[in-house]
Amino acid sequence: MYIPKQFRQNDTDELIETMRQIRLAALVISAQDQLVSTQIPFLVKIEGEDIVLEGHVSRTNQLWQHALPGNKSLVIFQGAHAYIHPGWYPTKKIDGRVVPTWNYEAIHCSGSIVYQDSKEWIMKHVEELTNEMESDQQIPWRVSDAPEEYIVAAAQGIVGLRFKVDKIEGVVKMNQHHSFDNRLGAIEGLSKSHKANDQKVSQIMKKQITN
Repeated sequence: MYIPKQFRQNDTDELIETMRQIRLAALVISAQDQLVSTQIPFLVKIEGEDIVLEGHVSRTNQLWQHALPGNKSLVIFQGAHAYIHPGWYPTKKIDGRVVPTWNYEAIHCSGSIVYQDSKEWIMKHVEELTNEMESDQQIPWRVSDAPEEYIVAAAQGIVGLRFKVDKIEGVVKMNQHHSFDNRLGAIEGLSKSHKANDQKVSQIMKKQITN
């Protein structure tokens, strides 16, 4: 991934936490001279010194058949992003030397992926994934809330995926190359927006300039 030096995120712990917050990612597998892809939520695990991502797809999704040793894979987490209007920069009124841009955060994980088809692995994964995704609910839903035979039948319709991260790269492009005043102007402009992503980007930018 192309990452200018000032936008590179080198803190692995921060990258892991961001992936856990984003949860949904695009999985791309290179196989048989083609690219196959899908979007799935991932569990982010630390196993010793390894970062492992676990997810699943419908058995009818043929992508899992390409999740084999030797096939290169990429997982892309897309975080907060927002269009930056040049009129928010104070320097526009001074010399006009500004252009629009897009602020964003993203994480690319390169590695290898294999499918998991054992009943034991899938049931354990479903339990763990459910507990993670429900952790912020006031009354979390549990797998045990549904009839056992229903869950067993549903689990038979999915195939697990286990992705071992060999390389992780993160980018947080938030106007770091602009002056302090221009960054404040962008924060103010974004904070007035009704869009959730704009609000999130303004919060990230505000955190950067106050740290």
